[in-house]
Amino acid sequence: MSKRLLLKAVIDGDLPEIQRFLREGADPNATNRFGETALMLAAANGDEEALKALLDGGADKGIKTKAGQTALDIAEETGQTETAVLLRHYIPEKREKK
Repeated sequence: MSKRLLLKAVIDGDLPEIQRFLREGADPNATNRFGETALMLAAANGDEEALKALLDGGADKGIKTKAGQTALDIAEETGQTETAVLLRHYIPEKREKK
């Protein structure tokens, strides 16, 4: 599966597609050419439902962009206060192993 599909679904705010791609095995930590993950894009958009789905799907909050920013840094810099709080405190649901 192309990493672009998951990243595009996040940019579009398409939660059902995000969930479907994750179920089908999309890598939640794949990056674009700037080193941004789907989690970072969701953080920049303040899309908390996408953020939860990605974290539940195994997204790593500690990954940094080529510029050295984490998803939390991006949320804070873009004024997404509630998203930043969620990133600090959200505990992902355990995924079932296949």
